[in-house]
Amino acid sequence: MFGNPGDKPFIGDFDGDGVDSIGLHRESTGLVYVRNTNDTGVAHFDFFYGNPGDRLVAADWNGDNKDSPAVFRPGNTTMYFRFTNTQGIADAKYIWGESHWVPVAGDFTSS
Repeated sequence: MFGNPGDKPFIGDFDGDGVDSIGLHRESTGLVYVRNTNDTGVAHFDFFYGNPGDRLVAADWNGDNKDSPAVFRPGNTTMYFRFTNTQGIADAKYIWGESHWVPVAGDFTSS
């Protein structure tokens, strides 16, 4: 078992090993839980990021081959990006979207 009812799942390669694994975001508190393996167990690490009600998504925002979180804050339609999987303030932000939008992440470049 991993997480609590109501936690929102997200995926990413959080340790840069080339394999995506699962994370959970507890929107009510901003707590982020991450596993670096795809098996049952407790979080390998956790930290707080964002405010209650933020919508979390993960991707490699800075090109270091490790996915880290960003949150979309509906109240001010701003994305807040964190470049490491640690608690702290945003490393970058971008005003974007409308309050009802849901963020997604992916590699949208053409090859």
